[in-house]
Amino acid sequence: MVQIGDIQKPCLHLYLKCVNVGGAFFAFSQVSGAKTATLQVNTTAGLNGWQFRCIVTDGDGNPLPSKEATLTVK
Repeated sequence: MVQIGDIQKPCLHLYLKCVNVGGAFFAFSQVSGAKTATLQVNTTAGLNGWQFRCIVTDGDGNPLPSKEATLTVK
């Protein structure tokens, strides 16, 4: 579970699945239905190594992208 810290103003959350191409990360697709400060993912072995990023847009319209988080399925 990934959780973004406390934010005072209303904000929007956009989660992206990312791929690493030659050391650079590119958005692969938006995570459907993920619109809160916590991302929950139903995992399968096929998702092992996928990377996720959250872009929070604050109440003033400023985007704040997170670093990528890598999912490890054991």
